[in-house]
Amino acid sequence: MASKKIIITVTNDLKTDQRVLRISRSLHSAGYQVMLIGFGEPRTFEILPGIRAHILKKRFSRGFLFYLDVQLQLFFYLIRQGMDAICACDADTIMPGFFAAKRKGVKIIFDGHEYFSETSGVQGRKFVKTVWSWVEKRFIPRVDLAYTVSPGLAEIMGDRFHIHFGLVRNLPKKNVADENAEWPYPRGSFWIYQGYLNKGRGLEEIIQAFSVSGKRLVIAGIGPREDVLKDLIREHGMEDRVEMLGRIEPKKLKSLTSLAFAGLNIVDGEGLSYHYSLANKFFDYIQAGIPQVNSNLPEYKRICERFDCSLFLESNTVEEVKKAIEKMEADHQAYEKLQYQARQASKVFNWESEEIELLGLYDSLF
Repeated sequence: MASKKIIITVTNDLKTDQRVLRISRSLHSAGYQVMLIGFGEPRTFEILPGIRAHILKKRFSRGFLFYLDVQLQLFFYLIRQGMDAICACDADTIMPGFFAAKRKGVKIIFDGHEYFSETSGVQGRKFVKTVWSWVEKRFIPRVDLAYTVSPGLAEIMGDRFHIHFGLVRNLPKKNVADENAEWPYPRGSFWIYQGYLNKGRGLEEIIQAFSVSGKRLVIAGIGPREDVLKDLIREHGMEDRVEMLGRIEPKKLKSLTSLAFAGLNIVDGEGLSYHYSLANKFFDYIQAGIPQVNSNLPEYKRICERFDCSLFLESNTVEEVKKAIEKMEADHQAYEKLQYQARQASKVFNWESEEIELLGLYDSLF
């Protein structure tokens, strides 16, 4: 039987979408042909060995016109391609993916990176929430295969859309760091936040809390809050304590994270998507073998009942973050226990184990 071709669609430029890149690499290694479609500066290139990416022009930065343009460009591009299945990542690509799949007579897959109509950016925006809720209710129940990132989201979306959701978590590969990467930080001398710099990630609280720390804070990532955070650092006179590194290539980031004292993952929990999230960074910290501080949310607590590798905040306030920082830095024995548990968890929560679930889902489709 000829290998099946999967086209995976997203609305970003694919550069830092580690979930999509991991899934693509695993599918390709299993014998599938994989092509990726994103949005940004137009080009076609080999994003991974044997995997082509086509970037469609991002004509608008955000809002209604951006999403309308995505729907139209994506549909008309897809119907000119040959494939056996289209994998739509999130609700913002499901509609063009669904219509193109029906026109071509191929399978349609839904990869729910998040519960789109329940993200924090949609809460309080009644019309926007109504539109995305309609898209989800209209198209997700009609897909051939669906999976998402956490047990909680799989259960909730499965109940709401009356279909089975598989589970493919955002687990990193066993720690493969860039051994040649050189960083000017001694091991254990800094805390790290890695990931997208967006509203609802506790970044303002983290920066303000670091007045009590004896260590530096390193922030690795980009996003719409970047300039706001730089202003906040200056306002509080924290330039010598907080460093923003911007976007870092994944293997280099792994080497940086493994040097950190501990990681930070604070989520506001507004909307079901964040409340039941399992962020990439949570598992990245585990794979690096470092303790972390997390918001008091159910999916993180579920894992830490098995592997006690994190402190949890009672609330996402500056004072609570300060308490967690002080506690972890002051109690060396407790820190070593958390670190040991993180290293044990890294043997379980890795992509080498999770890709078996992924491939089982795709094999069941054809």
